[in-house]
Amino acid sequence: MIAGYSTERYSIKTPMIQTESWVTPDLELPPGYYDMVTASVASQVGGMGQLFKAMKTNEIKGYLLKSVGTSSMPMMNGVTHTNVATSVEKKQIPLSTFEPPAGYRKVSAN
Repeated sequence: MIAGYSTERYSIKTPMIQTESWVTPDLELPPGYYDMVTASVASQVGGMGQLFKAMKTNEIKGYLLKSVGTSSMPMMNGVTHTNVATSVEKKQIPLSTFEPPAGYRKVSAN
């Protein structure tokens, strides 16, 4: 149990990283969430991109509550990261949360 939810454990191992992830099938997210997340981790090497792609296609159902990854890349060999949800709050998020702060403007990369 993590944050009050039962989870399923998934393991992914690549030449660069080994990841253990715990996903709860009791929490569902809108499909657009995984579009955003897979785009943001698509350039990363390792298992998280693979995990989010599997969640986007419903091969793995639910929401990620915990991940532990250990790198085997040169200069980072043995470095471990851990992310764990400590609570879950179900409520509408105001659209203003996603608006850029005052004073920001879009610029062209030409």
